[in-house]
Parts: sequence; structure tokens; C-alpha cells
Amino acid sequence: MISPKDTVIAGVSGGADSVCLLTLLSELSRDAAAGLRGGVPFTLEAVHVHHGIRKDTADRDAEFVRDLCKKLDVPFRIFYEDIPAVSKELGQTEEEAGRNRRYADFREAFAGRKGVIAVAHNADDQAETVLFNLMRGSSLKGLSGMSPVSGDIIRPLLFFTREEIENFLSERNIPFCTDETNLTDEHTRNRIRHHILSYMKKEISPKAVENICRAADTIRETGEYLEKKAEELGTITTRDDGALCLTIPEAEPLLLRKLIYRAITQAAGCRKDIGSVHVEAVLDLAKKKEGGFADLPCGIRARVRDGTVTFFKKEEKTEPDGNVKIPEGAITQRILTEFDTDKIPRSLYTKWFDYDKIVNALCVRTRQPGDYLFIDDRGNGKSLKKYLIDEKIPKEERDALLLVADGNHILWVIGHRISAYYKVGETTKRVLEIKADKEMLYGGTD
Repeated sequence: MISPKDTVIAGVSGGADSVCLLTLLSELSRDAAAGLRGGVPFTLEAVHVHHGIRKDTADRDAEFVRDLCKKLDVPFRIFYEDIPAVSKELGQTEEEAGRNRRYADFREAFAGRKGVIAVAHNADDQAETVLFNLMRGSSLKGLSGMSPVSGDIIRPLLFFTREEIENFLSERNIPFCTDETNLTDEHTRNRIRHHILSYMKKEISPKAVENICRAADTIRETGEYLEKKAEELGTITTRDDGALCLTIPEAEPLLLRKLIYRAITQAAGCRKDIGSVHVEAVLDLAKKKEGGFADLPCGIRARVRDGTVTFFKKEEKTEPDGNVKIPEGAITQRILTEFDTDKIPRSLYTKWFDYDKIVNALCVRTRQPGDYLFIDDRGNGKSLKKYLIDEKIPKEERDALLLVADGNHILWVIGHRISAYYKVGETTKRVLEIKADKEMLYGGTD
């Protein structure tokens, strides 16, 4: 994980995991400097990020970490952030905004030096991640959990359970802070930790965490093998205009999906928000051999011609995209930060959506290949085509239906249902209310 003369930036919140991490790294650094254990010499520094959320307790945590670093003789640096403001500005959850700012601060701390970022994820975190990804729907990548080494990020404690870490600190009488937000059920991961994983350990197997982590390791190895086999299938080429081209070969569907996923992420320049539903959309597109589009995350569009799928930024498109010009005032929207979930509108032409789940800029358009929506709270999806058939909407009316779309994910078939994925629930922090005027859009009266 660490190379000679690396600078290791340890993220230290003050919680048990990060205190254990800093303690162990400090000992390893001192031993290596003294020539003990055959260790690799490295420079250790600690970074603490004050998120500006918990006020007094956050100040307490910052002072605790400062004192701990002084005791261990580890250089300490603190970054102050206003995560609620960043979250609001970027339209992200506080959890996502906080994570992004933390890693940005960690990397800023390097100041041009070579090294790695050490974070304190443990085996319980790994098991929670795997369960979370499993329940929301995931590929092998998600089921493999977190990698011990991922680019410049290392996770030295990923092989130890939370219980082992707390026992280590208890045996040495090392104090740590408790983040009270981790004791609530506000976040999905907390509910998995407090109820699902806890039940599994108590009622099914005390080795549940270790077994889930072992399975994740096996899945990761399997995924890496399939990645190599997928690379042998076909070549992703880049055109002069920056678009990527992929000729879909004849191969097993599992390997094709791996190849397509690699092409999408390469075109997008990231993996965020790219899931199996987008891979399936491109796979369905490729079967057509000619004609058709699929909108993908990060502003990417896929087009198929002569059996070759081309991925390009939507700004570069010349083909019509199905957007429609609607009369002024026919669609109105507003964001609600105060709302009562008991008063969710039941009208077919006024709907509420969880604003923070929306990924792309919304548009009103007619249907396109690859459109889909979620039909229930269990994450079951359905293509828009199949939904319209199941609802017995006449074929001649389907192309005229107006849709509110988040890429290829349909928020709302106006006048019909919304995607269950965007439903307002207990964890919703902001609501997007959209009203449609039926008479202005379709003619007739409501």
C-alpha cells in the first residue's frame, strides 16, 4: 500500500476507526524510521475536515484530533468547510458533498508531493457497502465492495471488524469520539448497520461480516478476470472529434456487458451514476444494428450505425432528440424545502419528486429508445415500451405522450405514473413539485 518515501495523508475524524488507523500508522512509521520490522519509511500527516454541521461536537472532535496528533508527534492540518452550503449550491446530499470535499482537502494537503491517502474503512463498512449495493441493484463491481487499494486511496483497516478495532483501543486505553449522527437511522447505511447487519450477526451467523467480505473478495477477483477477457473482445477507438466507437462482437452476454460498461465509463470519464440499466440500454441498441439513440449519464449519448455504437457528448449531436416545444406556462415547477409527506398530491397532473435523486437537467420530450422507469419501491425497473403496453395505451398514442425525463430515466409519464425511484419518502430533504396544464399540453379539460 505504501512505497518508500511516500507521504501518507491519514483522514482522521476522531472516531474509533480513524484513531486506530492513525495509531497504527504512527507506530509503523516510527518502527520503519528505526529500521525495525523491515518496514518501508514514509512520512505521516493527519488531516481533519470540520464539516460545519454538528457545531459544538464538531469543534470538540477537531480539538480531540489536534491533541491526539500532538501526543503522537504527527503533523496536523484542519480544513473548515460549510457542507450544508456546498450541498445546497451543488444540489447534492450533505453526505455526498461532504465526501467530495474531504477527498479534495486530502489531495490539497499533498502540496505536490508523492503519496497516498489512508482512510479508515473497516470490514463492517465493507459488508454494509455490499449489502447496500445488492439491495439497490448492482453489477459485480458494486458487489465487490471497496478495494483495499484504489488509485491513491488505501484502506489498511479493511480486513478488521469494528469489534476488533474497538477491542484494540480498549486494551490500550486509547479514547475516541462518537459521532452522534452514526447512532441515528437517518441514513440508509445506518439502518443497514443497526438493523440488517446486526440481525444477521446475532441470528444467522456471528461470522456474517467476515463471510460477506470474503464473498466480496471472490467477486472482485472474478470481475477482474472478466475485465481482462472483455478487453480481448474488441477495441474501443477514438475518432478525431473525440467520440468513441465500439463494434459489438459476437460473445457471451456477460462479457459484452463488461465491454460496454468500459466503453460508457471511458466516454463519460467517470463511473458515477453509470449502472446496469445503462449497459442494457446500449446492449438493446446494439441489437438494432442501425438507427436509434440511448441517453446516458454525464451528458453522453450512444448511437448505432452499421453495427457500430458511437458514444459522444450530447452537445455534438445533429439528430433530433425528441424534445418538444411546449406553451409558456404549460409546465411549472418549484422546489420545496418544507413539506408534509401526508399531503403528497394525488392529481394526475401535479406530482412531487425527490429533488436530490435527479442526476441530469430535466427535459420534456417524447419517448426514445432506452427509456425506462422503476415500477415499485423494491428497485424493479421496466422499459417504457413495456410499461405502455402493459397499461394498454393505444399504439398510435404512445409517440405523442409527453415525458419528463432525467436522461433515459423517465420521472413522469405526464397524465400517468411517476417512476418509483423518485418518490418522496422519509429521507427526502427537498421536493421538486411539477405541475402540468392538461389543456395546454394535450387539449381538453382536466
